[in-house]
Amino acid sequence: DCDNFFGEPSVKFYCEECKKLSRLSDIIFKDIYKYEINEQVKDELKENISFLDLIFTKLEKKEFKVKQGVDIKGHSGVTLSFDLLIEKGTKRIAIEFINQEATIDKILSIYAKSIEVDFNLIIAIIMSSIKDEVKLLAETYGIALVESNDPDVISETIYKILSKK
Repeated sequence: DCDNFFGEPSVKFYCEECKKLSRLSDIIFKDIYKYEINEQVKDELKENISFLDLIFTKLEKKEFKVKQGVDIKGHSGVTLSFDLLIEKGTKRIAIEFINQEATIDKILSIYAKSIEVDFNLIIAIIMSSIKDEVKLLAETYGIALVESNDPDVISETIYKILSKK
């Protein structure tokens, strides 16, 4: 109303919750995220969760200590996620699931994670077809492969692999 000009306008925020008017300098901005599961993948997620639970239960029955969705800090300080961690005595085994096609990049990714953390063994569960070159790379890097989408076969194969180690 005074007809003066200002370089910056006075910005104020109104809170609908507390009904308070605040200046920009008094505001604390926070990122707020909201996630929704796509309806098309809900069934697939349910299948994968129950699939992991079946394997988890079968391995626990064989007296392995099993943890799902484990985050471990690597040698570099970076936190890495693993689908399953199996422990028995002093043995620590990481298991990674590959739902889609097993590629060289996926094996390299698993290998990169494995050298960051001290494990006795890394096992990749492949639920689709796998090319010979991918098998060769996994073998070269000491990653054991289990090719199946049957929880019984997977848990028995893991048990056999661990019994040999």
